[in-house]
Amino acid sequence: NTKFATPFDWTFPWGNVKAIRGHEAFIAKVKEYESSLKDPKEPLVVWGFMEPFHGDISRQELDAISTTRPIMIWQYSAHVMWLNTAGLKYLNITEEETKGNSQIDYTVGKFVEAGFFNVVVPKWAPTIRNDEVMKTNMLKLRDLVHMGGLTTIGDMGTGSSGELWGDFKYMKDNLENDKTPF
Repeated sequence: NTKFATPFDWTFPWGNVKAIRGHEAFIAKVKEYESSLKDPKEPLVVWGFMEPFHGDISRQELDAISTTRPIMIWQYSAHVMWLNTAGLKYLNITEEETKGNSQIDYTVGKFVEAGFFNVVVPKWAPTIRNDEVMKTNMLKLRDLVHMGGLTTIGDMGTGSSGELWGDFKYMKDNLENDKTPF
């Protein structure tokens, strides 16, 4: 259940998302999302962070929001993620395994490119890759494609979970029907 906090407005078939600009506004939005979740252990993933619009962020700043809830701030490019201490524990990422990787700043909680894709994604994917989440996401993809009037798509994310045939199964199970003519 990824939340949006991007510097740009978004219009979706299921609702609109207003732009968030400025560091204080971004942190306020993360706090709002955090306080809306009932289970203090439920992970919070916020997508759309952009340093030119939101400033710098760190594990310490995210820890100030919650020390119990895993908080994951996912950069707009989808190639960088910041984790709070609870997020590092949730994914069982230790400082030891990140030593020597120039694309990880464990102190700040920042994972860039290969640091993100080789360390975070393999540990995170199993928690978000289940039938309920994938069905919801596939149906949202369908509705979004229809909203844009598209008839053919290519999903660049296919296989990025490390499970190409699993991704194909989710697409086939949820998109191969009369409601999805693309």
